[in-house]
Amino acid sequence: MRKFLLSLLVILTLPIFAQTDYQYRLSSFMSEDATQTFTYYYSDPMGTDLRGVHEIDMESDPVWELIDSLHYDNEGRIIQIATHQNFDTGWRRVCWIDYTYNEMGLRETRKNYNDFNDGYGGVLGGIYYYYYDEEGKMTGWMLDFDNYEFQRAELTYNEDGLLESELVMQDPFIGVMENYTLTEYYYDENNNVSEIITSSWAYTDWALNSLQFYSYDEVGNCTEVVSATPDGIAQEKRVYKYDTNVLAENVFYYSNPENKFPAFPQMYNMVTSYESWMFNQGSGGLSYVGDYLYSYEVIGEVDLGVTIEASAEEICLGETVQLNANAFGGSGEYTYSWTNAEILDDATIQNPTATPAESGEITFTVTVSDGENTVEASVTVIVLLCDGVEEQILNNVNIYPNPAQDFIMIDSESVEFVEVIDIYGRVITSAEINGETRIEMSDFADGIYYVRLHSNGATTIQKVVKN
Repeated sequence: MRKFLLSLLVILTLPIFAQTDYQYRLSSFMSEDATQTFTYYYSDPMGTDLRGVHEIDMESDPVWELIDSLHYDNEGRIIQIATHQNFDTGWRRVCWIDYTYNEMGLRETRKNYNDFNDGYGGVLGGIYYYYYDEEGKMTGWMLDFDNYEFQRAELTYNEDGLLESELVMQDPFIGVMENYTLTEYYYDENNNVSEIITSSWAYTDWALNSLQFYSYDEVGNCTEVVSATPDGIAQEKRVYKYDTNVLAENVFYYSNPENKFPAFPQMYNMVTSYESWMFNQGSGGLSYVGDYLYSYEVIGEVDLGVTIEASAEEICLGETVQLNANAFGGSGEYTYSWTNAEILDDATIQNPTATPAESGEITFTVTVSDGENTVEASVTVIVLLCDGVEEQILNNVNIYPNPAQDFIMIDSESVEFVEVIDIYGRVITSAEINGETRIEMSDFADGIYYVRLHSNGATTIQKVVKN
């Protein structure tokens, strides 16, 4: 049986309160095998007034089933989280947390209560007091046990106003406050948290306790979090995925003061899932555990939109490729119209297949209508000559260096003309070939490019990496 002493960790986040422009709200969070689920309950069928979270863990023995009920004041601030456990005898409140706020609306105290008896009493486990500067930035906190200062913390910030460190000191009832833990925060050039280092006091100096490393995509979504031991051995990894068509600001995410239900990464788009990886003692590395999925409900008007993808970026001439369109928002009644209809099995369905009749890049565009508005999206597929013609061309051409930095050299007596194409199918540059020819790439962004080679009326494509 798990104990239900709620974590005493100090979390700096506060609840996100309801707004009127949310289009979605979080409805559930679960492992892909449904052995662990969080279901979110709201008081308003179309609102963002979260009233409770139901958690079930089917993997525990016995099955762990909890409901956290949430209570608010007239200002919409959470004042209590009460946890109820389903025992053989029925539901019972086993612990709860009470909050108070100062004149700035910032959390002032946190009282922890536990009850393992009849569910009506409660033992005060401790009181946290929080302190702020005139700008509302937390400068420290103190944990009091029965009028005894057990822990206190000091928070510092860098010149950009970002949290730099949290020093926790502790007096284990000996009358002397000693160093306990130190958490340090480091940031990348975009002010995203890149590394968190936690150390414990080892009598005379700090000893590394744990490391966390964070990675982000080009817009600032956190894509990966890795937890490691002091010697750098990864123990856990989460790889996050997002719906880039939905902004996070249009989604209601409840941010619990205790960072539960679940903890969210930094995101600018709607988070859809994360892969969980855990250390495998047998292999000595990380092993894939499974996906954790986020589900949402539509609670507001969503503009018509569409995303598109192809089953492959490259195919051989004569092969087929699956095209998939995902329309959302609008009225919900969609019609589809695709370009390049002559090579599609049906240009009016959501997910047609294409069989290109010639090599090169082909851009497929879908137009979606809901009866009132229309939107478009495109995807490009590279069609390669995967037969003797391609082999013949490639046997008579030398492209180097690959990977490239500032340029590539194309050396061929048979190739007449080349085009450099980006991953979106756009021709970036082109040139006639006469023996050895230099193609400048210094101004190109790092990534994958395709060199399309023309020879005696035939074409083929070769991939080049620029870094």
